Amino acid sequence: MLSALGPSDVKITNYGVLENPKHDYGPVRGNRRLTERRIRNTQDWKLNRLMEEFPRGESLARQCAHWVRAVVGLHFFPDANHRTAFGTLYGLLDATGVAPPNDEWPPDGIETAVLRSKLLRGLHCRTDFRTLWLRDELNRHWHGFFKRSLHGASSHDDELPSKESLRDILEYARDRRGGR
Repeated sequence: MLSALGPSDVKITNYGVLENPKHDYGPVRGNRRLTERRIRNTQDWKLNRLMEEFPRGESLARQCAHWVRAVVGLHFFPDANHRTAFGTLYGLLDATGVAPPNDEWPPDGIETAVLRSKLLRGLHCRTDFRTLWLRDELNRHWHGFFKRSLHGASSHDDELPSKESLRDILEYARDRRGGR
């Protein structure tokens, strides 16, 4: 799945979010040049390691979950790590002839999924290269999302807090921690 992707592709995807006026990208200390430099200086060896060690023998939904968990968990960039994970995942799926339903993830579900992911990553799950492929709560969250999105598996989303509640919880947690 990953042969069509290199470190520069991941950086270009993140930089594309910064460049797109439709996207909100939080600049480092309010400085665009510093933000661009941080994106550029993301270490290729880390991205290469992610791709080299990727668990290729897993199901498609599991591979998608691993990819998103790894990119958002390692938090390579100052902002837009979820958007970068999904942008590169689109490219990978397209290169392998697999497309998400209707060429998009469920738009009503993606925002809630990302908010829950941010909470799990920031408050509950720690990702580093020693725990990269761990099937923790963050991985289970994304695996469930991709099983529903790719295979139409049943969902327990009704039991989850609403998008608004998750957003409030995330803002509260950020305030308590002193920022992003």
